[in-house]
Amino acid sequence: MKLRAGQPPAIGRAEALSRLLVSEGLVTEQQLATVRQQHEVTGEAFAEAVVSLGFVTAEAVARARAKLFNVPYQSLTDYVFEQKILGLVPEHVARRHQLIPLELRGQTLTVAMVDPLDVTAIDEVARLTGLEIATVLGSKAEIQKAIGQHYVVSHYIDDLVSQMGDQAAAVPADVRELTIGSLEQQAGENPVVKLINLLIAQAMREGASDIHIEPMERLIRVRLRVDGVLHETTSPPKHLQYSIASRIKIMGEMDIAETRAPQDGRVRINVDGKRVDLRISVMPGVHGEVIVMRLLDQSRLLVGLDSLGMLSDTRETYERVLRKPYGMIFATGPTGSGKTTTLYASLNEIKSVERNIITIEDPVEYMVGGVRQHQVNPKANLTFATALRAMLRQDPDVIMVGEVRDRETAQIAIQAALTGHLVFSTLHTNDAAGALTRLLDMGVEPFLIASSVEAVVAQRLVRSICPTCKKEDEADLTMGSLNLYRLSEQKVSGVRSGQVNVYRGVGCRECVQTGYRGRTGIYEVLILDDLVRGMVLAGRSSAEIKKAVREGSGMRTLREDGLLRVLRGDTTLEEVIRATMDDT
Repeated sequence: MKLRAGQPPAIGRAEALSRLLVSEGLVTEQQLATVRQQHEVTGEAFAEAVVSLGFVTAEAVARARAKLFNVPYQSLTDYVFEQKILGLVPEHVARRHQLIPLELRGQTLTVAMVDPLDVTAIDEVARLTGLEIATVLGSKAEIQKAIGQHYVVSHYIDDLVSQMGDQAAAVPADVRELTIGSLEQQAGENPVVKLINLLIAQAMREGASDIHIEPMERLIRVRLRVDGVLHETTSPPKHLQYSIASRIKIMGEMDIAETRAPQDGRVRINVDGKRVDLRISVMPGVHGEVIVMRLLDQSRLLVGLDSLGMLSDTRETYERVLRKPYGMIFATGPTGSGKTTTLYASLNEIKSVERNIITIEDPVEYMVGGVRQHQVNPKANLTFATALRAMLRQDPDVIMVGEVRDRETAQIAIQAALTGHLVFSTLHTNDAAGALTRLLDMGVEPFLIASSVEAVVAQRLVRSICPTCKKEDEADLTMGSLNLYRLSEQKVSGVRSGQVNVYRGVGCRECVQTGYRGRTGIYEVLILDDLVRGMVLAGRSSAEIKKAVREGSGMRTLREDGLLRVLRGDTTLEEVIRATMDDT
């Protein structure tokens, strides 16, 4: 392969790239000197060092390299990969040469490469495929991430598609015991069943909470939600969408003939010896039925407060509230912020044979031993309000109401708290103080709120730094540069103007090149003392209550709690800012 005009030789590429970055105003000469010093000390490549130091983004460097090499740049962030194209290049070749195939037009295969001038890699791909190779440049992080996401099960899919042919096969209704290692040996099983089993097993292996199956014009897009973020995985062929939908409907005991109305279903299966509940939602779309499956792994149920990730002082404060014999405790936050998990952990902390604990939920997500759990059933007139009235006649000590949605439910729950019961529930508010004003907006009398509510816990989930690829980093935490409002050294010890050591994940196979693995909670605990109760009775706003509590009792806000987690090396500053955008 001959170099195109304007392409630099391998020797001196770093110097050529540095000159280009300076000429385009992306880095300064002073920053360039810092990068060179790091290269001499660590041996880190220039393109990676200039990014890791925070002087320029990975995408900007990739675009500059593409300009330098005179090849097109291709972003892979929202790229839709096709299985048949991926199958042209084996996974070990893609990993070894840091490349991934994108599209096939005629006899030309377009491949995204970290080094589009790697003649050895291009020749090997050409030999394996028998095709002409056109190269584009992609960033290293995006190519590694794409390989990790899309090559996980590619060799299985090829076999399945060849078995299926162009026609959808009949789908049996049985749900088998799954093991990832035995998928290839399930020779006698219907291929569509194998395909869906494989998707579920892959989702479990990656720790996904949801599987999205979305028919598009020419393919079926499959995405997994891992640590709160969706990412694409292997896409089945378009002609299988009706077979896939039928199989999943049968699993969830839904009507396979109904394709024009939304349906919901549920099924319990075993994956690698783990009991998993699937909550299935099917909804008509433009190109077919869109399916979302929520995975509820019973083995992941947290067993106590120590699993929530609360800082020690926050946990001690919350445990004191849990020891109260009666009163109302709320968990607040948006959907998916871990409120129900916090309540389950709280019930596990206080349950005993001496206490009668009853819950009403919509739906029951996890089974808690020693706790009586009931599910809302509107068709049978079993709403939160009616169930709560019935539960009060069952001699309870502790009650958990999945969510307070209306005035009736709120008033019954508060009356239960006032008559000697410990009551837990959730609300959708941005912060802890907002829960009090939300109850007022529902029409609950201020004196009832002040008399019954003991504490409100606001929370968010942030992604944890991957422990495998975690490394020390530096971040400027000055209040001015990041607009971290009124942050004082007394509130968050260790945060000072200037440079402090923090951490981030650089990306590895364990975290699929994201730098994150797992999630943890950040919390804001509002205790209703005399000051707060007086402000509720006076009808003060949530902003006024929050300000008074911060100045009086020193309550730590969500963002301040998150910054402490950054300084502990648990998460990144970007995650905290993303999760607390509404914390003002």
